[in-house]
Amino acid sequence: LELSRRGKMPHMRPTISKRSSIYQLIEESQQAKRSDTAKQTSQVSRVVISSPNSRQRRAQHRAMEMSLLRQAEYMKTHPLPVRMPKCVELTLSDPTETKFPLTFCDDTWDGTVMDAYSKISISGSKKKKITRKRTENKTVFRVLNGGINDTNCGDARIEEPRSRVLVASVKNEGGSKGVMKGDVVTHLNGEELGGMAAAELVEELRKHAMTDCANSTFRLVMNAE
Repeated sequence: LELSRRGKMPHMRPTISKRSSIYQLIEESQQAKRSDTAKQTSQVSRVVISSPNSRQRRAQHRAMEMSLLRQAEYMKTHPLPVRMPKCVELTLSDPTETKFPLTFCDDTWDGTVMDAYSKISISGSKKKKITRKRTENKTVFRVLNGGINDTNCGDARIEEPRSRVLVASVKNEGGSKGVMKGDVVTHLNGEELGGMAAAELVEELRKHAMTDCANSTFRLVMNAE
């Protein structure tokens, strides 16, 4: 009673201290358990997630390899011509000027399909020299010869020979648009050339430049034979 009158609680301090230490131990134990559980969950999730991803990558790699093999096999049995069709839009200017992106020269198509599989080379500055190199792909000969693997065949004519216009040189804008030396010019602004000579094509471009000054471009279609 005397101690109570003085405001002292003789048994309170040890009890609180004891309880606080017990609660602290329980809290630390629970935190340790939560930490262990989180680590185990993280490890399990990493194993579960990484395994399918690695298998998926291997499967994608195999699928890509098989796709490339199929493409290679298809290209062997379905060879593409050397010159593929293209359409380019170029800035309109006087075709006789040195800044014009293309120059042209005359050539004669021999009337065979083999010409599409032959590389055309053009040399010389004033007088153009045109050479053709036939393909050595045996599949091309087999396709053109109806399954017969004979490199001496494949030159059968499907039409009569006729004149055509080739791109003799490329510079500036023409090269950036994908035009190459040896491309066959087949259409001008949607109209087929129809045996037009190189000088006639240049004249048509000049007329277009003089009569349609508002339109600053023109379109050429190539290799659409």
